[in-house]
Amino acid sequence: MDVLVGGAKRLSGRVDAPGSKSYTHRAVAAASLYGTETLIENPSNSEANAAMVGACRAMGARAAWEGGGPRPALRVTGFGAGGPDAAGAEVSVGNSGTALRIAVAMAAASRGSATITGDASLRNRPTGQLVRALNDLGADVRGERRPGASGATEEYAPVRAGPGGLRGGRADMPNPKSSQYVTALLMVGSLAESDVEVRTGGPTVSGPYVDVTIDVLGRFGIRAARSGGVYAVRCGQEPRPPARYAVPGDYSQAAFLMAAACLAESDVTVGGLDPGDAQGDRRVVEVLRRMGADARHTGGGAAVRIAGPSDLEGVDEDLADAPDLLPVLAVLGAHARGSTRLHGVPQIREKETDRIAVMERELGRHGIRTESGPDEMTVHGGGAGALGGPHDFSAVGDRGVSDHRIAMALSLFGIAGRGAVVRDAGCVAISYPDYFDHLRLLGAEVGPAPGAARP
Repeated sequence: MDVLVGGAKRLSGRVDAPGSKSYTHRAVAAASLYGTETLIENPSNSEANAAMVGACRAMGARAAWEGGGPRPALRVTGFGAGGPDAAGAEVSVGNSGTALRIAVAMAAASRGSATITGDASLRNRPTGQLVRALNDLGADVRGERRPGASGATEEYAPVRAGPGGLRGGRADMPNPKSSQYVTALLMVGSLAESDVEVRTGGPTVSGPYVDVTIDVLGRFGIRAARSGGVYAVRCGQEPRPPARYAVPGDYSQAAFLMAAACLAESDVTVGGLDPGDAQGDRRVVEVLRRMGADARHTGGGAAVRIAGPSDLEGVDEDLADAPDLLPVLAVLGAHARGSTRLHGVPQIREKETDRIAVMERELGRHGIRTESGPDEMTVHGGGAGALGGPHDFSAVGDRGVSDHRIAMALSLFGIAGRGAVVRDAGCVAISYPDYFDHLRLLGAEVGPAPGAARP
C-alpha cells in the first residue's frame, strides 16, 4: 500500500496514543503464564501484539476480545498450574522480535515442544545469545545456525524449543545485543526448578524495556530483582494476577504525532500517556524541548500539548535507552538548523531493517547529507522550509522487508512540505494500525498514492 501525505495547513485537536506495544506484549505473556483470568484494557491492536496473542494461544492460553469501538479489551485465561504446553506447535510471530524472544522462552519452559519462526526479516534477527542462555538454564533450544553479519556463526529463527522445562541456575550473557533476551528470561524465570540469575556484565541496551518487564511481572505478583548487570528471579513464586490490567499509552507511537505537530502550524494534544511509567521513549518530550519545540505536559501529566511550527535546532542525543526514536528524530534533524547526532544504538542495525542504512538511503535521495558509524547517525539539517517536495520515499529495507517506524517517520516530510508518497506504508500496522487515521483526525491530508488502494 502506497500512501500520499499532503502538506498540512494546520493540525489541531486531540488524539489519544494507542496502548503501548511493549506493555501489551508483556501483559499478554504474564496473563498467560501467571494469570487465571485477566481483562487487559487498552491493549495495542498492532500486528506484533496479535502475534504474541497467537503464540500464547498455541501453547494453551485462551484470549478473546471484548467490547466494541476503537479500544476493545482483551480477556486472557492463563495456562493454569501445568504451565505452557506447546504440544509440537509451529508458531509464526510474523515481524515481531519481542514475540519471537518471549515465545521461545515460553516454549523452553513448556511441557511440550514448539518451533518459533517468522517472516523473512525476523529470520535474519539473531537469537544466539538467548538460545545459549536458555540452554545454560537447562532447556533444550536450537536455532538455525549460519553465518551472521560479522561472518561468525549465529543462530536464527526458526528456533525449536522444549520439551523438558527449565532447571534454573545462572546464565551469563555479556553485553546482550537486545534487551528482549533479558525480558524473555525474566518472564519465565519463576517457572524454573531453582532460582534464576542472569548476568550481563553491565548496563543492558534499551534497559528501560527490561524495566517495563519488571513492572508488568510485579503487577502479576512475580518479583524480579536487578542489581547493576545482575537480574534474579526466585523460582516457585505464588502469582497474584490482577482481575484487570490497564495498558498505558505508547510514547514510541505518540512521538510521530508530536513530531508532526512540530512541522506545521498546530495546536495538538496527545493524550493517554503516563509520564511516570518505565517507557524509555517518554524522553521524546524532553528532546523536542531541547530542539526548540513548544511541548509541555498537561492534564496532570497525562497528555502532551505541542504548538507549532517549531524553530528547530540540532541536538546530540544518546539513544541507548530509546533506540526507536532514531527515525523520527532523524527527520526532525533534517528540518533543523545545524546537525543532529543520534548515537549509542548498535542494535538498531538489526531491527526490521538496518534503520540507519535505510534512513541514510532515503534522506540522501532527497539531498539531505548524513554521516554514520556502527552505532550512530548524523543528519545535517537545512532549517525550516529548506525541504520543499514533493517527495517519494520507500520503507522497504535491503532484504525486501518494510519497516513500520521508517514508514511513519518518512510520512512526516509530507506534513512539512508539498507532500510525500511513502511506498509500502501499510507496514505501519505492525505497531500502529491507526496512524494514518490519527493524522487525518488532526487535519493532515492522507490518501492513496496515485494508482494505490485507499489506506
